[in-house]
Amino acid sequence: MSSVVFVVMGVSGCGKSAIAQFLAKTCGGKFIEGDDLHTREAKQKMSGGIPLNDSDRVPWLKRIVSECSDLKESGKPIFVTCSALKQQYRDRLGLMPLSLYFLYLDITQETACERVTNRKGHFFPENMVASQFDTLEPPLSHQDNVISIDANDSLDSVLQASLAKVKSVIKDE
Repeated sequence: MSSVVFVVMGVSGCGKSAIAQFLAKTCGGKFIEGDDLHTREAKQKMSGGIPLNDSDRVPWLKRIVSECSDLKESGKPIFVTCSALKQQYRDRLGLMPLSLYFLYLDITQETACERVTNRKGHFFPENMVASQFDTLEPPLSHQDNVISIDANDSLDSVLQASLAKVKSVIKDE
């Protein structure tokens, strides 16, 4: 049996890493931190307050597809973090030979800025959040492979809502 992939997506500060790690652990799945697949140059660019462009993101998206594809025979759900801000990025991720779902953590810009300001040890500065909202093309919730979660609530509420949706998908796979 091939694995199902959940791309935990949204702007910086929405909780992608915390949610994906929790889901992978709770569901006995695999976790891939998408930020770890950025090049050093891309991280330096973002740390310097320069948004990535499409050509910066293409090789990153290819690495995400490759990492997920390498795990497809595990039979375990895969949870990967990726902002996936534009539809064209989600289309590129859709090229992987696996069942694919986007878990969209929908958050307000105000809440995202607050969370990014308060987190420690991350390369992404708070002043870059606005550029992500400028780039964001929210996925359409009527698409079969999109699961939207209100990420403005407490982390525990978002974790539980995400878990309920993911368990429902896994059960049906």
